[in-house]
Amino acid sequence: MDSLKPADDLTLWVERQIRESGSRYKVLDSWTSDYAPSETWTLTRDSSAAQAPIRVFLEEGNPDAHTYTMREGAFADEASARHWLEHRGSPLPQPPDYRGEAAARLTRAALTRSSGASAIPKAGLDTGNAPSAGTGQRPNPRRPM
Repeated sequence: MDSLKPADDLTLWVERQIRESGSRYKVLDSWTSDYAPSETWTLTRDSSAAQAPIRVFLEEGNPDAHTYTMREGAFADEASARHWLEHRGSPLPQPPDYRGEAAARLTRAALTRSSGASAIPKAGLDTGNAPSAGTGQRPNPRRPM
């Protein structure tokens, strides 16, 4: 998705968190589809998480808008994460740390960015509950594991 741009501030925040994580995340599995829906997911173990240490990073492309979103989901164990990836019957569960300081940082970043000119569209998101549009229920062809 090299030619696509981040769709919102939450995407930028999740990407920055990954870039600055050092050895925090151990990759357990990943998968990419260039076909509709265009997406990549990475299953990881977060060594810094006290709760829900299994994380799914889900990147979904929107070629029509030339954008993509990146979201992070948190699970108690690998089996739960794989079940969600296979069935997608509920929204991607947010990490516990999306509340509190992380939400405040995201809000500050969004306010800072909105005060200047930006080519990246803003999403009106409630930082206490910010799941991606498109990470909820939708038809799911069987995902390879």
